[in-house]
Amino acid sequence: MKAIQLHQAGSFDQLKYEAVETPSAGEWQVLIKVVLASVNFAAVMILRSNYPIMPPLPAPAIPSIDCSGIIESVGQSVSQFRIKKRKTTFRIIVRNSMQKADVGAEYASLL
Repeated sequence: MKAIQLHQAGSFDQLKYEAVETPSAGEWQVLIKVVLASVNFAAVMILRSNYPIMPPLPAPAIPSIDCSGIIESVGQSVSQFRIKKRKTTFRIIVRNSMQKADVGAEYASLL
């Protein structure tokens, strides 16, 4: 799949559209095929590494805020969501952090 990745904090020039591994839904996660994703002020702050209470940005990272998409698969312990249902999420998450979402990609695995 393709994703917008940030290899170094700074400016929008640092964002690269690259091939990455497609995630899968873990036991307590859903996998969403992202239809729409946004870049808002919080995403810009993450890009510049000045978001309040943010751990250091891992590289490469997929700065992610919110998305809308369709559930492709669910983990074994997920019971409230169904495959092919539409899903909207709002999260401030960066790939490789403890709570990852990667909504700046074609697919996102969410808790």
